[in-house]
Amino acid sequence: MEEWDRPLLITVKDAMHLLHRGRARIYEMCATGEIEAIRDGRSILIPREAIDRWIAKKRKQIKR
Repeated sequence: MEEWDRPLLITVKDAMHLLHRGRARIYEMCATGEIEAIRDGRSILIPREAIDRWIAKKRKQIKR
């Protein structure tokens, strides 16, 4: 997939599928700031870069 094909913002549902986490866990991660989130009206959107940063952070923790 090309870089420009990737959405800039994803929904909580998409994040659930990408990270293999439940809905409550994704909302918790957003609420605590573990993953950056943007509220747009009633929607919570997550920047794709925030998902990438979270994955990179978890990889570093494993390599220690």
